[in-house]
Amino acid sequence: MVAPLASAPLTVAQWEALCRRCGRCCYEKLLYRGRVYYTDRACPQLDPVSRRCRVYESRRQRQPDCAVLDEALVAQGFLPVDCPYVVRQFGPDPVAGGYPAPVVADQTRPVRPGRSARSGRRRGQGPAGR
Repeated sequence: MVAPLASAPLTVAQWEALCRRCGRCCYEKLLYRGRVYYTDRACPQLDPVSRRCRVYESRRQRQPDCAVLDEALVAQGFLPVDCPYVVRQFGPDPVAGGYPAPVVADQTRPVRPGRSARSGRRRGQGPAGR
C-alpha cells in the first residue's frame, strides 16, 4: 500500500467542513477477507431524508459504536473514494494513491459477517471491555 499524502493538520472546524453530509459513512460496513463491504443498514441515528445525524453533538454518548472519523480510520478504506476526507488524504485518484476502496455489497450474493466499521468489533459481540 502506498503511504497517504502528507498534509498540514486541520483544526476540528476545518476537518468537519470537509464533510458533504452524504451520510454514507453512517451505513454499517463489514470487513471480510481484507475487503470492506457496504451494507444497506444505516445507523439508527441517521435521518434518511436529510442524511444527517439526529444526535450529532452527542452521538458518541447516544450511539457508543459510532466510530471517530479521523485520518487513521480514513486510511482503512471504510469511506467511498469520492469522499472529501479520502481525496484529501490520498489525492484526486485515491485508488491509484493506495486507498483500499470499499465494495458495495452485491445484493444477489450474501456477504458473510465480519467486523463492523462502525464499532470495530465483530457483529454480535458486546461493547469492548464488557
